[in-house]
Amino acid sequence: MGTRTAEGLSSRLLWVTTRRGSAVLSSVAALLVAILVSAWVGPQPMHLGFETDGDTRLADRVRAILGADGTDGSTAGYHGLAVVVVSPGQTRWAGLGNRGDGMAPTNTTMFEIGSITKLFTGLLLADAVDHGVVRLQDTVETYLPPLVGSPAGEATLEELATHRSGLPAYADEVTGATYEGSGQSNVEVITQEDVIRQAAGLKISQEGSYAYSNLGFALLGYALAKAEGAPSWTSLVTQRVLRPAGMTHTVFVPSTADVPDDSAVGSLPGGLSAPYSVGPSYFPAGTATFSTLDDLAAFARWVIDGSAIGRSALDPRYEISSVDSIGLAWMITTTTTGVSVWHDGSVPGFSSILGFDLARRRAVAVLGNTNASVDPLGMKLLEPRAPVAVPSAPWPVPAIAALACVLAVGCVLIAARLGRRLVAVAVTCAAQTGLVLAVGYLPWQNLPGWSWALASGSVSAAAILGVDQGLRSPRQIGLPLVTGVLSAVAFYVLTIWLAG
Repeated sequence: MGTRTAEGLSSRLLWVTTRRGSAVLSSVAALLVAILVSAWVGPQPMHLGFETDGDTRLADRVRAILGADGTDGSTAGYHGLAVVVVSPGQTRWAGLGNRGDGMAPTNTTMFEIGSITKLFTGLLLADAVDHGVVRLQDTVETYLPPLVGSPAGEATLEELATHRSGLPAYADEVTGATYEGSGQSNVEVITQEDVIRQAAGLKISQEGSYAYSNLGFALLGYALAKAEGAPSWTSLVTQRVLRPAGMTHTVFVPSTADVPDDSAVGSLPGGLSAPYSVGPSYFPAGTATFSTLDDLAAFARWVIDGSAIGRSALDPRYEISSVDSIGLAWMITTTTTGVSVWHDGSVPGFSSILGFDLARRRAVAVLGNTNASVDPLGMKLLEPRAPVAVPSAPWPVPAIAALACVLAVGCVLIAARLGRRLVAVAVTCAAQTGLVLAVGYLPWQNLPGWSWALASGSVSAAAILGVDQGLRSPRQIGLPLVTGVLSAVAFYVLTIWLAG
């Protein structure tokens, strides 16, 4: 009995030395190594931590809206949130999660507020119209001579303020890609003159239709500064909006060196810290504005109590949908529960919203230091009767990760069954293309932390497991390579779709 046991053990050990056994062991080793390495350097999920500052009842309300149930995944996608609610005779604020240093945000933590800045520009335009400085039907070339004779120059100030000029989001694709979180353009050195020169060379189509344009608001801000005889848009908005509203900490940051020391740290979907969006060329559109809860609360009170300039900016001028319309920058949403005027903002690593219920004299601001939208949270805080609309994936996130792994591993196994070692390497690279694309584009803040490590490790293991399958003809190399490429693309597209 003992002899037979020893012989069986010996035969199993001998199997390890066979070609197939070696391949299996190598694949297991590759899987473990890939999982360990990917878990260390791969994308990491984000969740709202339990650190809290300010009004604890408001913080509890925020967590309840987000569906917090005491687990890390209950507030997936958020890292830190700062919330303020302004109502008659009362201002409440709360900071939740991590502002970047392990502490919860406070009412004085600086966040990038993005396109909320457009509200300031809209008020400036309405104020200039009220005082006869400009007319809404004036063309922008009237105030910016380099645009004379160009399609961009023919856009009216009202068209710029309502996103109906036909202008693209940015004056050039490279700058736009950088401001949106990709691309290599150094936007810190792009000047107002550069933007105007680039805009003068643009061809425009679909003018008159709503199409969101940061370029349009940049040109609008430049034109208003010229019309008012101000040295710059920043000096004009400081004099007419920030100081009267009591916004003492809001700044427009021209370079990384000028970022305030007490700024929250933004996070990209993969968990890496986001570089700040700075540079002077698109200031009026909000690409480099830093502010605090205190300042946004002061601005809200300024608007609510009727002291703000340019109140006609809040009047609807163009219908976008059955429930949404736009004034001069200000968005207006009308539902069965009431009317809200608002604007949100987003730059890589930060999201924000500022909303008003003027009938009830209430306002809400929400600032976040991730890309995850804070709009549903802000709207629910503003109008408690509105349904909760926090977005979620149509499938559970573990199922998404599992399908990603199955697709990646399947493509490699099919190809490896047909190919030699070189072919398996080529197909592995093709399959990994999907994973590489996923690093930059998949919503990793909503995926479990093990998903990337398992998918990457499985691809490597599957390739090694099949390398001992030889090809009968080199002409068959194309088939497994195409299979790998198509499967990688399918992996990428399907996972994007499943993640919503």
